[in-house]
Amino acid sequence: MYELDSYTGADEDSFLDEEVEQAAAPLHRSPDSNGAGDDEDAEDDNWRAHGEAQQLRINVFKEWRRAAASLHRAQSVLDTFPWLKSWADSPMKLKAEYVASLQKQAARLVSREALLAAARIAAMDTPELPSEEAVFSVLGNPTAVGDQLRSLWRQWRTSIADSWDHPREYDYLTYRLVHKVSSRRKGRDGADPPRTVPRAGPRCSSRT
Repeated sequence: MYELDSYTGADEDSFLDEEVEQAAAPLHRSPDSNGAGDDEDAEDDNWRAHGEAQQLRINVFKEWRRAAASLHRAQSVLDTFPWLKSWADSPMKLKAEYVASLQKQAARLVSREALLAAARIAAMDTPELPSEEAVFSVLGNPTAVGDQLRSLWRQWRTSIADSWDHPREYDYLTYRLVHKVSSRRKGRDGADPPRTVPRAGPRCSSRT
């Protein structure tokens, strides 16, 4: 049986536990600490490490899903032909152990705090938005402002729901609206964005 011989343990494409631990560090740091400081080279290195860690997380979760699916398919076949179970006992144990090891690696790459926050935000209804605030009047009438604020809200909520990262990673989305407000003002005033906009960093943390 092909399924019994697949996903029975780590191979040359698998990640060592040490690599996962190394990737967990930048993933659990706050975005501010990734981009903090005046050293641009260090800042670039931090963002690069963060992006590489996000990609490793994607790969670990992908392998975990595939290994679990293979285990499920093999178990389904054995349920249909129960007399094969004793013969398949050894490889099935290996497959189950491999799935468990990948689950542990995946758990190191996400935080409970981030998952709970994302779950709460994903379940939220659209809040009452300040479409009549004077600061947004340059974007149009209250109806137009409301449409843009709701669009920003949906983008923020969807980005968080589809990501393993903490919601604070997506604060940068608000600067898109700030830039839009600023660009439509005739003069500089208090609504201008900061001179340096926080970097969004590589967005490769999708759950897909």
